[in-house]
Amino acid sequence: MSDVIEIGGSLDEWDAAKPESKFSVLKRKFGLKVAAASVGGAGLVSAVSADTINWTPMIEMMEGVASFFPSIGTMVMAIIPTLLLLAVVAFVLGFFDGILDAIKGALKIIK
Repeated sequence: MSDVIEIGGSLDEWDAAKPESKFSVLKRKFGLKVAAASVGGAGLVSAVSADTINWTPMIEMMEGVASFFPSIGTMVMAIIPTLLLLAVVAFVLGFFDGILDAIKGALKIIK
């Protein structure tokens, strides 16, 4: 009978201890402090900003940007038929160019 009692597995299954990275050391040392400072700072900013910032110009700017987007959509939809026409013309011209190149290649072989 053995005096050794295994708890959780043999040593062969365990990974070797890896050295800690600099980030994990900093995270361990300063993580809670940074989290507390972030939460506190966010609370202060939201409390102060509600009283001191005039949001009216920002809202007007966002409404102006939102009214600009439909004109961009109209412009894109207006250019699509032209792009499709150019794509068809380019395909046809490329197809005929390929036929002419094939004929020229066949004539070079015959000569």
